[in-house]
Amino acid sequence: MANAPLSSGQLARAAGVNVQTLRFYERRGLLPGPSRSAGGHRRFGPEALGLLRLIRRAQELGFTLAEIAELLELRGDPAADCGDVCAVVQAKLDHVERQLARLTEQRRRLRRLRDACPTTRPLRDCPVVAELERGVARRKGGPDEASVGGAGRRRAGGGRVDRAGRGARSRLPEVPAVPVRGGGV
Repeated sequence: MANAPLSSGQLARAAGVNVQTLRFYERRGLLPGPSRSAGGHRRFGPEALGLLRLIRRAQELGFTLAEIAELLELRGDPAADCGDVCAVVQAKLDHVERQLARLTEQRRRLRRLRDACPTTRPLRDCPVVAELERGVARRKGGPDEASVGGAGRRRAGGGRVDRAGRGARSRLPEVPAVPVRGGGV
């Protein structure tokens, strides 16, 4: 019975996915198309369950579907060896290390903003909001920080003036922007 063909529903339940996921993996070329019974029902061989588990575990580790396809291609290549698979894993690890470095810097910057926050000031005088507005203007190549929507304006002598006309100095250190990258990981 262990080697009996599985229906789509049986395979999906055994792998902890839904039937649409099976079809998606088939379309992406990760899961070979099933055979058909005499009645036209889809039937998967026992190896499909192991393949699905491999795909799911690789996704849990952060591999993209393209990277998983590369691993599966290596798995089916008689000339491939463990070193080939390890190279794919090392490339993923390098990517994760770069992400961690970006996230660590982002956390450091956010903590600096939080620690500089005077919680008793009215929102209109909040240096955190002013700093965030300055960062957006700089990235977009827009006006300097003194002219961004209420973040401050220039005094005749060159000093900054807040909305109430008082001399203003941000308590926040200058925080460089960390690039945010999209994409599936």
